[in-house]
Amino acid sequence: MECRKIAILIGVEECTEVGPGDLRLLRNPVRDASRLRDVLLSEGGFAREDIILVENPTRTELFVKLEEFRDKVDERPGGCLALLYYSGRHGCKKFLLECAGNLALTD
Repeated sequence: MECRKIAILIGVEECTEVGPGDLRLLRNPVRDASRLRDVLLSEGGFAREDIILVENPTRTELFVKLEEFRDKVDERPGGCLALLYYSGRHGCKKFLLECAGNLALTD
């Protein structure tokens, strides 16, 4: 059985979760995630339905997408390659890690 390849690609250009302050908008994270999706499709052997592209999510949206990612991985009892990619502001990684902390994948 061939290994299924599953990816979640997260691009965060603006982060409202880090609190008040003068945070300039980053210009490239969403583009980077989108371009990686294109490479995974054309060169990486990933199927379009197995790539979840997440752009500027709220905490709730990110949690829902990570759950979707986990469910896709769990659907494949024979195993798979799972890729989690994050591009964005360092301060926003905190809520990514909080959401991903609940991401328990089964064997």
